[in-house]
Amino acid sequence: MEENMKRLPSKEKIWQQFYPDGACIENVPECTIYQYIYDKNKKHMNQIALELWGQKITYQDLFRTVDICAELFEKYGIVNDNNALVCMPAIPQVVSLFLAASKNGGRLDIIAPTFSKEHLLDVMNSSKSKVLFLFEDFYDKEIADAIEKSSIEKVVFISSSSLLPTGIRQLKQARDFIEILKKKKLPIPKNEKFISWQQFMKEGENLEIHEAHPYERDRDLVTVYSSGTTGEPKGVVHGNEAFTAMICQHEVSGMRFERGNLFFSAIPTWFMTGLCNCMILPLGLGVTVLLDPRIEDNEAMAKYFATRKIHYTIFPTTRLMAMLKSKQLEVSDFRHVIYYVAGGEPLPIGTDRWCNRFLEAHYSEMAMQKGYGRTEDGACLTVTNENFNIADSVGIPLPWVNMKAIDIETSEEKTYNERGILLASTPCRMKRYKDNPEKTKANFSTDENGTVWGKTGDIGFIDEQGGIHVLGRSTDYILGPEDEKIYLFDIENVLFQNEAVVQCEVIGLEIENGAREVPVAFVVLSEEYAGQEEEILFDLDRRCKEAFKNHPASIPYGFKFKTKFARAKAGKRDIAALKRERTGYAKPMDGKTYSYITLPEDGSPVLDLESMQKGVPLAEVPMEQEKGKILKLVQKFLTA
Repeated sequence: MEENMKRLPSKEKIWQQFYPDGACIENVPECTIYQYIYDKNKKHMNQIALELWGQKITYQDLFRTVDICAELFEKYGIVNDNNALVCMPAIPQVVSLFLAASKNGGRLDIIAPTFSKEHLLDVMNSSKSKVLFLFEDFYDKEIADAIEKSSIEKVVFISSSSLLPTGIRQLKQARDFIEILKKKKLPIPKNEKFISWQQFMKEGENLEIHEAHPYERDRDLVTVYSSGTTGEPKGVVHGNEAFTAMICQHEVSGMRFERGNLFFSAIPTWFMTGLCNCMILPLGLGVTVLLDPRIEDNEAMAKYFATRKIHYTIFPTTRLMAMLKSKQLEVSDFRHVIYYVAGGEPLPIGTDRWCNRFLEAHYSEMAMQKGYGRTEDGACLTVTNENFNIADSVGIPLPWVNMKAIDIETSEEKTYNERGILLASTPCRMKRYKDNPEKTKANFSTDENGTVWGKTGDIGFIDEQGGIHVLGRSTDYILGPEDEKIYLFDIENVLFQNEAVVQCEVIGLEIENGAREVPVAFVVLSEEYAGQEEEILFDLDRRCKEAFKNHPASIPYGFKFKTKFARAKAGKRDIAALKRERTGYAKPMDGKTYSYITLPEDGSPVLDLESMQKGVPLAEVPMEQEKGKILKLVQKFLTA
C-alpha cells in the first residue's frame, strides 16, 4: 500500500505548472527544418538573419545561398547515404550547408579540429563522403595527413581572411603569409583537390534551382559528436525532428523571444548546443544571430557585450564569468538582457551569485539562467526562466520533456528529493550512435507505456517543484576502505558551497601500492579571493569534515590550488595530467597548521601517505609558494 502511494515525478509532471496552458501537449511539425525555418521567416526576408564582422546576411541572402548549396550537393553526390564533412567554427557557411542538406535530403557530418588524427581518418572514411568543407585556420599536419590517407576527393576551404572587411582582410593575409614563411602555419595546397568557398559557389551560379525534397520522418540529417568524456567523441545522429521540436518547445514555453532581437553565439558548431541552440533555434524564432569564430578570446567577446545590445547568449560557465570580468564591461548597461545562459559545466553557487550581482549592478532585471542536456537528447532538456530559477537547480524540463530518477540497482523510479540515475524522454532524442548499434541499444529503454527513455548517466534528483538537480556522473567514484563507493562529485558539491570556489576537480590518488585510492581536490578560486588561500583551505577542510563526519573516507587527503585547469585535446579537463601532478598537496592538520604531501617523482604510487605528513605553521609556508617554490619547500620539510 505504501508503494502504491508513492509520488512519482514522471507521472505528476509538477513542473508543467510553470508553463502556459496547453504548452506541454507534444506537437512536432511534420516538415524538414529547412521548410520550418523558411516558413517562419518568409514574410521577413529583409530581416538580418546572421551577422559576422560587419557582414549582415538577410534571410533572403541566406536562402539564396542555401538553394545554391543544395544544387551543388546534388552535383557532388552529397545525397542519400553520402555525407558532407564539415570542420568549421561558428560562421554563416555552417548554417547554409546545414539547411541545404535538409532541403536536398543530404547529410552532414560535423567534426571538430581537436579530433586525433586516427579519429579524423576513421570519421572521414566511415562518412562515405568525398567532400570536406574546412576552415583554413584548422588546416594542420594532423588534418592534412588524415585527408591524404582518406577517401576525400575535394576540400572546399573557407579562409578567415575572406570573412573580414577589406582593410582588415589585407592585414590578416599579410600576417598569415609571414606565419607560413616562419613555418608556423600550414599553407593550403595549390591543386585541383583544394578549392575555395568562392570557387565552390561560382560553380553553382548557373545551376537550376529545384524544389525541396519532400519530408521523410526520421531521416538522418546530421552527425555531431559527444564531448569525449570517456574516450574518443561518439558520433550522434539526429534527424530534422530534433531541431523542429527544440524550436517549438521554446515557442510554446512562454519564454520571451522577440523577432529582431540579438543572440550571441558562443559555442562551437561541432557541439549540438552550438549548432542547435546557438544557431538554428534563434533563426527559427526570428532572432538575429551574431557570430564570431574567436570564441576563446574573452576580450574580443567582451567588446560585443560592451558595444551591442545582446539579448540572449549561451556560454560555457567559466568562460562566461571570465568574459564578464573584462574591464570593458565595468560601466556597461545590461538592462536589455533577457536570457544569459550558463551551461556545459556546473554553475557553482558562488559563481551564480557573482553573475547575478554583476547583472543587477549593471541594471539588468533578469538573473543568470541555467540549462542542462546532452548531445544525445538534442542538447537541451531543462531550462530556467522567469517562473523558476533557483541557485542549485538546472531548471525544469522543457514542455515536451519528461524526466525521472531511478534506483541504480532496481531501476524503480524515485520519488521527490531522492537521488538516482536521471532518465529523460524527449522528441529531440538522437536516432542512434553512428556505427554502434550496441551502444545505441544500451542508451535507450522503453517502459510499459511505450515511452522511450534515454539514460543520461548522471545522478541527480527532482525537487517538489519539479526542479532538476544534477549531482554528477554515475561513474565518477572511487572505492573506499570497505569497497564502498565514494562519489567524487559529492565532495565537489561540498567545496562549491564556498563562494570563492569557481572550479574544482576531485580525483582519486593511488596509495598503498595502488591497492586503494584516496580523494584529493584541485581548486580554482575567483580572482577577488587571491591571497586568501590559507583561510579558504581550512574552510574547505571544515566543510568536508562536517559533511562527511560519518564517512571520513570522503574527506580529501589534500588540496591543491590552481589558477586554471589544463584541457585535453578533445576540450575536456585533462584528468590524466592532474593525476601526474606529484607535489604541492596541502593537508590541514589542526586548524592552525598544514602539511605538504608529495608523491614519488617517478610517478609510482604513494607507499605510505601518513608518513609523509609534517605539521607546518601556516605563517611559515604561505600558500602562494605552490606557484613556483613549492618543490624546494617540500624537500625541506620532508628532510627536516
